This record gives sequence, C-alpha cells and structure tokens, in this order.
Amino acid sequence: MHASTSNRSATISFLDVRTWNPALAFVMVAAIGITSASYQLIFRRGEPIIGDEFQLSKLNSIDARLISGAAIFGAGWGMLGACPAPALTNLLATQNHPHNILYFLSFVGGVYLFEVVDGMIKKPSIKAD
Repeated sequence: MHASTSNRSATISFLDVRTWNPALAFVMVAAIGITSASYQLIFRRGEPIIGDEFQLSKLNSIDARLISGAAIFGAGWGMLGACPAPALTNLLATQNHPHNILYFLSFVGGVYLFEVVDGMIKKPSIKAD
C-alpha cells in the first residue's frame, strides 16, 4: 500500500473522519515497528559505531515548551496537510504551488522566531548595581 505522504490530499483524507483513509496509519505503525526494532539492535551493541557515546536527551518531563511546540507543529501539519519533510519534497519537486512556497517560508520563519523567543526567555536578566 502506498501512502503518498507528500500528497496533501492523502494527509487531509487521513485527518477527515468523513472520508478517512487509513494509509498513513499503516505508514506510522510500520515506522514505529522499524524504529523500535532498530533501537533494540543498536543499543544491544552498548556503544555507537561512530562517536564515544549515544547522544540521548536527558529531558524527561512534559512542559509548556513541549506542549506548545507540539501544538504549533500539529496545527501547521493539519492546515497544510504535510509534515516538513514531504512539504520540502513538494517544494523541490515539480509541485511548486504557492502554498508549498508559503509553507516553506513560514517554516523557516517559525524556526527563526523560535530561536529569537527562546533566546529571550533563556537570557539571564542583568541587574544594575
């Protein structure tokens, strides 16, 4: 079964309960299975092939930053009907419709905006003596 993940209509039909198309669910289940099996095989080695140690996130809490990022990502994914990788595929392929270019520019702008806002939040305040 081919899910056509770079096709906006496939994503929209997955999100629309009236005309639900389960193809993307099969893609997600396959991806989770392959990733889970790969993690088991890789970590069984004990050390990475390249590098000194595995670079895993030390974060283990769900905070407002994670929730808001996921919500913004999900909203953009749902509005356009494509994740960043398929959207980039569409941009680089022959499907240069204005919405693909607008999505890419919005994506780049969102990354830049995140860096600016995150830097302002993390910057320690300087107190005058």
